[in-house]
Amino acid sequence: MPTVRFKGEYAHITLTTPKLKIFRPKINKAYFATAKIEAVTTTSTTKTVQETYVVAGGDTLSKIASKKGTTVAAIIESDAKLTQANKDSLRVGQKITLPNTVATTETNKKITFEKANEGALGSELYIVVETEGFQGYSVYVNIKQGKAKGIEEKDALVTFKDENGNYVTKAEIKVGALCESHYSNMDDYTDMAIYKLQIDHNDATKKEAWQKALEGKDKKTPLYLLVDGHTVPGQEEINVNYHGDSEGGEIRGEAIKNLWLDSDGNWFSLKKGCDCGKSLGIKFKCEDYSNFYGPYYSGSDKLDNFPNWGTLIDNGKLTKSKKNILIAVLNNEGKLDSVQSYDSEVVSVGAMQKTINKIGKGELPIQIKEFKVDFPKKYKELFENCGWTVEGKKMYYKDMSDSLSSKITGKELRKKIREGFNKKTLNTKIECKPLESLVKAAKDIDFQKKQIMDSNKRMEDSLNKKPVKAYTGSKKNKNITEKYSHKIKDFLKSNLGKALVFDHSINRPAYPIFDFGNALNDFFKEKDKAVDDYNKGKEKKDFKLKISRNPNNWGDNHEEYEKKIIELYGPNRDMTHSLIRYNKLKTKL
Repeated sequence: MPTVRFKGEYAHITLTTPKLKIFRPKINKAYFATAKIEAVTTTSTTKTVQETYVVAGGDTLSKIASKKGTTVAAIIESDAKLTQANKDSLRVGQKITLPNTVATTETNKKITFEKANEGALGSELYIVVETEGFQGYSVYVNIKQGKAKGIEEKDALVTFKDENGNYVTKAEIKVGALCESHYSNMDDYTDMAIYKLQIDHNDATKKEAWQKALEGKDKKTPLYLLVDGHTVPGQEEINVNYHGDSEGGEIRGEAIKNLWLDSDGNWFSLKKGCDCGKSLGIKFKCEDYSNFYGPYYSGSDKLDNFPNWGTLIDNGKLTKSKKNILIAVLNNEGKLDSVQSYDSEVVSVGAMQKTINKIGKGELPIQIKEFKVDFPKKYKELFENCGWTVEGKKMYYKDMSDSLSSKITGKELRKKIREGFNKKTLNTKIECKPLESLVKAAKDIDFQKKQIMDSNKRMEDSLNKKPVKAYTGSKKNKNITEKYSHKIKDFLKSNLGKALVFDHSINRPAYPIFDFGNALNDFFKEKDKAVDDYNKGKEKKDFKLKISRNPNNWGDNHEEYEKKIIELYGPNRDMTHSLIRYNKLKTKL
């Protein structure tokens, strides 16, 4: 214990006192983090209300109890006029008071934070500052460029965007403020200052310079935090103990450690990541289709200009003939990076306009799921990091800039995508955040290759089917009774013929086998009649034979016969604008 000695006439007196403890508020840790929000508990409460029931003919208490999901005993307890003695003496029209239990549920949400060692430009992050004895006070926080020049000069302030959309270089964070939120575990954060942000810049030129500084394989830049807890205006003067990684300055001659992450092994690494299409600066035209209003981007990447055609052909993935067919047909559909959401589907993407349908399924989720298997890193960068995920057979979207948002799909997603697209905004161009990232993904060279190879497979599949010779039933519900023995591709050698079937399969996948079969029926009927007419009056030895149903036997006549079949099939395909599309393909091929 410390001893106090007096001077002068009281020098002979000493006083022993308890050791004094001086408490100073502490700032112990500061770091970047990501948040996870989850439902943790569901509490159920019940309340009982009463319902009046009018007895109908044939009713008994047992039947009524079964109908209303209760018991005879509960009904007797609920209605004072009923007893065990008279329970079997019900009268038609008699009014009985029934118990009715109503269940209510409440789902609680829990938020947790995990330290992040790295993050992407523009992605959602949090700053977490752990303190002691700082409740009700605020801290100031700056983000600074690390040990070498990166997006800024060394030790320069880094701009970031707060959750209100303001671009700043300094955050004022109240300790314990998160406890004013609605999460169930708020008591965990009474001594923490927590701040949501995105490292971003509102100056387009500056942001472009940041992106260039972060370009290159695995290129990152180190950042650190400066936390100041002693100069907040309007607060009483306080002395603070800082426990940062290195000394950041001096207060009244005393060195302070108010720099965090400012040492080897602790730096926060900022990477470029994917900007989810924001940098493309795309706006979507509001289109109208049968009173569906929605966004449309026609794209700029024509199939003709795909840079890797030569590689695909050299590697045996495609032939020059198939390339010509794909270009001729798909130019009618859309460009490789076209994206729209103005019809009954949720969204359509790419050269074949593959879709997510109104329940979240469709050909686009299948395509992206396969892309995920082949390019897992690109899937994460282009889709997952931008809020798009494939789970099972469905595709979901979540706004990654809002930790409170949830995954949506189907009609709810369609509504989200079309916000702001209506009759008043028809033909104007508007931003559409969910679709910006899909355009970005559709511009990726590997995803474009995936589109092309999927299109080639669709073409091959359609040509490998056997045409239908006979069927019964309605137009939409046909019952196949007989098919031709050979596949469609056996009848077609020309690019035009193959293109017509492929074009048909894109627009009406189930119809080519029927319409091509009808064309064959008409062709053989016409040729058979000509042979029959020729053979009339001729001796048997002079008879002409009817055309073989096996196209492999047509020999030198194949080109002539195929041309006739195409003339019967092309303009008469059951699809939208069949004649116009036939003439276009005929001109190109």
